[in-house]
Amino acid sequence: MICKLLGVQMFVEDATDLGFIDGVITTPHHVYVVEFKKDRNPMAALEQIKKNNYSFKYVAQSGKPVVHVGISFYFTKGKSVSLKWLTQKA
Repeated sequence: MICKLLGVQMFVEDATDLGFIDGVITTPHHVYVVEFKKDRNPMAALEQIKKNNYSFKYVAQSGKPVVHVGISFYFTKGKSVSLKWLTQKA
């Protein structure tokens, strides 16, 4: 409900002709195409977005700037989790 009030929409496992986008977040001014990786460099996530052209339909349809976001989760012993991320314009 809060997302709706803010004008934000979120989609998970959004289908494309070359695979599934882990997440897409649309705001009134931008579209964020998000890919997650476990124990890998966030650059690998960005490369997958580019290789599979995940942002194409949002660039073509939305008229908004599209940002690619690669997020990596690193799990260590116990319950510790670290995150790293990179962004780049589509």
